[in-house]
Amino acid sequence: MPMLPAQLKNLSEALLAQACADRWPETLTLEFKRDLPGTGDKEKGELCKDVSAMANADGGDIVYGIAEDNGAADALVPITAEGADSAKRRLGQVLAGVEPRINGLQLQEVAIAAGGYALVIRVPASFDGPHRFGSRFVARTGTHIMDLTYDQLRSAFGRRASIETSVKAFIAERREMINQGQTRADLRGEPATMVHLVPLSSFTGRGGLNLQQMESDFLTLRFSDWGGAGFSRNLDGVLVAPGGDRCVTYVQAFRNGAFECVRYARAINVPDGKKWIWAGGVTAYIREAFQKLIAAAKNQGATGPAVFAVSLHRVGGFTWMVSDAYNMQHAAVADRPELHLPDVLLENVEDVPDCDVVLRPLLDVLWQCFDVERCREYNASGKWTPR
Repeated sequence: MPMLPAQLKNLSEALLAQACADRWPETLTLEFKRDLPGTGDKEKGELCKDVSAMANADGGDIVYGIAEDNGAADALVPITAEGADSAKRRLGQVLAGVEPRINGLQLQEVAIAAGGYALVIRVPASFDGPHRFGSRFVARTGTHIMDLTYDQLRSAFGRRASIETSVKAFIAERREMINQGQTRADLRGEPATMVHLVPLSSFTGRGGLNLQQMESDFLTLRFSDWGGAGFSRNLDGVLVAPGGDRCVTYVQAFRNGAFECVRYARAINVPDGKKWIWAGGVTAYIREAFQKLIAAAKNQGATGPAVFAVSLHRVGGFTWMVSDAYNMQHAAVADRPELHLPDVLLENVEDVPDCDVVLRPLLDVLWQCFDVERCREYNASGKWTPR
């Protein structure tokens, strides 16, 4: 099925011209319009209807500046009557009237060499719906827009909670697998850190991993201390790991668009075989995992909310090694063998705040699990200053 690039910044005049030459058909997720919406109330209402209908269905793209003929792209007709910045600002203000507001809308212009531009509105499949304009709840069905029935409305209001339940069940299953030694990591009963990033779209049928792109980009998932890395295909999707006879760390990119990182957590090269976990090393690993998985999800075109989850396994009786001086005075031992930190809900994986704004509270909780007052890899003002 013809579709625009996962990242709108990669959209070009050449691709739009090809869409017209090949007469790309309009679909559930793609619509062509010759002219921008006007400034009258009727035109504003039509814009809100079109966008809320896509948000209430599978999301999609509305392309302005392409004439449509019999349900297919016909000709590129550049927009010249209004500047691109002005048009984006005006349409964005109109769409702010959709209730509840649609998070993650993108407006992207494509310059045309002969003059003018085309404009794309990318509408995410929303998890905050159903959305309405005026008093109507509508959804796109095929290439048509229909009012939602009572049963559809009832289902739409409970959709997000149902998806979040599926995400939690997926993470719980993967955590149990690592406890049972059923993941790729050969941990031999030793402590491990496990990190997940799961876009909610992974459990709607709308997400999904582009395996070919992931294979091309696999080095972006190589952690800074790995040295080398390779990838392999498996039932779950694409697995990225360093070389060696024993796998103690990996990144799994799942076919549904979720990601998982695992790493051996016990400190090595310590005196007398002491049961230590390097506090700074685990903390830095979680931070790097967050940055890499967010970037990977964006490269895969993920949109909308995502859950970031961290767990530590088999840590009972291990010392959270902060420093020699600190640990001489503090035991720093967790009160349970397995730690499931509170999930972090990111409202839009495409627009994540500075990682330390998100992670510092979570990492404070991690350190407090070992009876340390806060994460000491941040200074008092909250700046990342690894020791």
